[in-house]
Amino acid sequence: MKRYKVIVLLLCLTLFAGILAGCGSHKKKEKSEEGTSTSKDSGELDDITLEGMVSDALSGMTLKEKIGQMFIVCTDSLDFDAETEVTKKMQQKLEEYKPGGVIFFSYNLKEREQVKSMIADIQKSNDIPLFISVDEEGGSVARIANSKNMQTTKFPAMSEIGKSGDSKKACEVGETIGKEIRELGFNLDFAPVADVNTNAENTEIGNRSFSSDAKTVAGMVSQEVKGLQSQGVSSTLKHFPGQGQCGEDTHKGYVDLNATIDRLREVEFLPFESGIAAGADMVMMSHVAVSQVTGKETPASLTKLMVTDILREELQFNNVIITDAMNMKVITKFYDADQAAVMAVQAGNDMILMPDNFEQAFEGVLEAVKDGTISESKINEAVSRILSVKIRRGILPTDSKLFRHNAGK
Repeated sequence: MKRYKVIVLLLCLTLFAGILAGCGSHKKKEKSEEGTSTSKDSGELDDITLEGMVSDALSGMTLKEKIGQMFIVCTDSLDFDAETEVTKKMQQKLEEYKPGGVIFFSYNLKEREQVKSMIADIQKSNDIPLFISVDEEGGSVARIANSKNMQTTKFPAMSEIGKSGDSKKACEVGETIGKEIRELGFNLDFAPVADVNTNAENTEIGNRSFSSDAKTVAGMVSQEVKGLQSQGVSSTLKHFPGQGQCGEDTHKGYVDLNATIDRLREVEFLPFESGIAAGADMVMMSHVAVSQVTGKETPASLTKLMVTDILREELQFNNVIITDAMNMKVITKFYDADQAAVMAVQAGNDMILMPDNFEQAFEGVLEAVKDGTISESKINEAVSRILSVKIRRGILPTDSKLFRHNAGK
């Protein structure tokens, strides 16, 4: 028992140190920035302690609870009428399926106290706290800052930050966004954009990218990751393998990146490698096809070569891999919700974002485990990574009853 009290104390101290770190340590770390992870600044536990806590939590979960952790859903997939409050139907769905997270959009954001109250009600639904997520990039994609009653800082498009050439500004953006959205109850930001905007005709990324220069984007991305996570908010590098070269929009249909693996390694991968080295908690998979690499027209998000062989193994990303929104037309036009979800898990994704039909997708993964299409060990690996991030970021508290050493307290 004494050993566990020491572990809990160490976790609290490391989390506090992470909050203090922020952009202030930026200059001192410039020399080692590319090769050294700064995840200790985010409250990293030693591997043995973290693995023990994850094992404790995992051992007490049912298969359905594990699968639930692998989904982040929007409120209207739980109840179409649940926009600014948790309805009875939404509460029932949260308790039944126990999703790993919820994503907010502008229609969920009426005013500050309403958002805080709604998030608090959502968090009451599960013993494992949820990722409360949002797209808060700055510029045009800033659900919170662009909602008139939320009273948070409005930033220009990230291309303007990139033009400054000062990566410390990207850290300050991340730090400010992280602090302000954390105060509202959010703990996951789907930012920064790690795409290199090399196609001037690109309408999906455009000025959301820091630059058309890969090294500039890489420097900015790593600093925004540090800024966000110094405030206890998980960052997400998006959209792997990079879609700044595309000319079409994956929200509307099929898009091929039209790039070789050599091109990807020379340009598109650089910001992701930098963000991974900075300790990013998540990477979001794009739905672009990479036919010159995979030999297929299948979206990158659904291909093992891109998700597991390249991102997980070649780039050595060990945290959570999440799909882009699965209700986008590039997915829904060709796949049913259950089929797409199963393919996503088989490819190596840990989390599925916004399936077109949440219940169908959930049941599809559940049935795939039961019939052996997906092994339960694969589910356990994914959920272990999810829980690890939630513990390190302070989302899942150390005094949770999920940990055996707290049983009976």
